[in-house]
Amino acid sequence: MKGIKGDTFAGHTVKPGDIAQVDLKVSETVTHQPSRIPVTLVRGREDGPTLFVTGAIHGDEINGVAIVRRVLDALEPDALRGNLIGVPVVNRFGFGNQDRYLPDRRDLNRFFPGDRSGSMASRIADHLFRKVVQISDAGIDLHTAATGQSNLCHIRGDADDAVVKELMKAFGTPILVNHNGPRGSLRRAATESAVPTILFEAGEPSRFQHHVIEIGYEGVLRVMRHLGMLDRRFPKPAFQTIVRRSEWVRVDHGGLLDLTVEPGDLVQAKQRIGVIHDPFGRHVDEIHATRSGVVLSTATVPLSFPGNAVVHIGYLHKTLQRARRYVREDGDLGHVNWIKATRRRKARKAKGTRKAVAGKTGAAVPQEAPKAKKAAGAKKRATKRTTTRRSTPSAGKAAKPRTPRGPEGAGKEDA
Repeated sequence: MKGIKGDTFAGHTVKPGDIAQVDLKVSETVTHQPSRIPVTLVRGREDGPTLFVTGAIHGDEINGVAIVRRVLDALEPDALRGNLIGVPVVNRFGFGNQDRYLPDRRDLNRFFPGDRSGSMASRIADHLFRKVVQISDAGIDLHTAATGQSNLCHIRGDADDAVVKELMKAFGTPILVNHNGPRGSLRRAATESAVPTILFEAGEPSRFQHHVIEIGYEGVLRVMRHLGMLDRRFPKPAFQTIVRRSEWVRVDHGGLLDLTVEPGDLVQAKQRIGVIHDPFGRHVDEIHATRSGVVLSTATVPLSFPGNAVVHIGYLHKTLQRARRYVREDGDLGHVNWIKATRRRKARKAKGTRKAVAGKTGAAVPQEAPKAKKAAGAKKRATKRTTTRRSTPSAGKAAKPRTPRGPEGAGKEDA
């Protein structure tokens, strides 16, 4: 087990039970001032594993910043075993400029594990890797989609690595994508250095999305529970599947994109998932799903050129029917309602348990309140009388047709 040696972290003394923020120098500005990234270390009073959680390696992907901050706010050293290292903002330069990249236009997530004498990106990656990643037992890297896209809330990792696979499942999202990451990415470099690491992909850049933050926050705590760092219990996910193949659907014509699917939707092969129009409203082309599966990502910019990737579909083969059944039962494949759906299922299960217990013991099942029941009956009877008067003409008189007044009346009559 790795961790903090000799109660020292990045040159600072941090004892068990302490929470410390360390400004880690990773570079310098053009005015020769040190550039530092804030790192928070929470040390539990009991021994245990060390987990790192990073956000904003891409400077405009800020959902991860909120997730790390919320996790740090929620933790108490007395209830923690081991250490949590939280790095809300890795790419401080890009974060300040609201930009994905570093000032030299390099993608920091292509330069791990880094090089002390390399480019600016390599040097920043080296500092983070040596001082945070290599003293950890596991890691979670938090991301969103790139500009112009929206991602389903899902986990990515090397599912062929048994330890990584267990971390992926522990996070709790329904969709898990098997991908070890491009060369130079943090999760791939860390896993290859015996620090199993997973990546949470969710939402859009340059904005806080509450459902993403909620799912990410609970997912991090679930992983900590899996590692034995917390005693908190979580319900078992109702559905999970590993996506091993995926494909981007690309458009053949330029024009205005109008998609009819969003991240988390299930699609059938050859299903129409959108259209391309020209600026004058004429139909140009239909877009169809290439395979059956789940929508992992969609384009959010309607202006499209030929060849633009607009919908990312993860193939579901053996689990497609189970996924459909899960959705029919009020499940959600990782988008907005995942947390809410889980709570609704728990509420229904608890209600069913109460009824079953009442039936076995002979106790009365709580009924509707008398006043509410009486009011509902009165309303039903009044509605019935109104319907009868409108549909039945008086004796000896012919029913006169009603003349609608204006568009609103016409609409009601037509309905």
